[in-house]
Amino acid sequence: AALLLSPPRLWWFFLACALPAHLAVQLQGDIPLGLMMCWAVSNATEALIGAGLIRLVIGAQFRFVGLVNVATFLVCGVFLGPFLSSFLDAAFVRMNNWGEGSYGEIWRIRFFSNMLASLAVAPMIVMWAQADYGKLRRTTWKRWLEAALLSVGLLLAGYAVFVRDRTGLRTDPAFLYIPLPFLLWAGVRFGGMGAVTAVFATSLISIWGAAHGSGPFSTQSPEANALSLQIFLTGSSVLLLLLTAVTTDREQAQERFAKAFHSSPDAM
Repeated sequence: AALLLSPPRLWWFFLACALPAHLAVQLQGDIPLGLMMCWAVSNATEALIGAGLIRLVIGAQFRFVGLVNVATFLVCGVFLGPFLSSFLDAAFVRMNNWGEGSYGEIWRIRFFSNMLASLAVAPMIVMWAQADYGKLRRTTWKRWLEAALLSVGLLLAGYAVFVRDRTGLRTDPAFLYIPLPFLLWAGVRFGGMGAVTAVFATSLISIWGAAHGSGPFSTQSPEANALSLQIFLTGSSVLLLLLTAVTTDREQAQERFAKAFHSSPDAM
């Protein structure tokens, strides 16, 4: 997110700023210093690959506007960056004799984890950083009320599906669709910013529930639970982002048509 918001000449600075936070988090897991530094390199590589390819394709500062930009972010930042850097990730794990599992299993775990993080966190940071806060301050009270109702509904739905059931055994698969109307509501009514914020909130609630043994993603082994949760969140997030991108393109096309029509002599 930081690289997408800044010019390439400052990328080294943001990568350096991320290092202390990276080390602070890794120290809590009793991870060897050598592996911590290796993971710092692979994480930086992931960010550089994703942001570099996006900048190369877009050719300017990136914005989450339109289907082309969103699709470029999904392909380059969400897929290719984690896909390529996870080979380095898995190699570092094996080289430091850390953890269990084969190289392929480690690669799969790292790939889906990195992909979900890029999808759930980066869009929200970029969109809120580029938001028109003047326009937000001019929003009517009815719009704020709608946003509040949406937020409460999404949180209640997330709690009911991902947190309330402490065993996960009583959760019917159909209940996974309960948050869907709220996610669609966020995307259709509040655009990309609403969609990414709703996805981020849903990701936090579902991951918290799974980590504490609650909800539908807590009934199998930790690896299977994590993979199921990652696939669920990734699929939902990708479809929602594409939906909002198509909706935005359609609205902009309608606005351009309306302006062209009203400015033509035949419209008078």
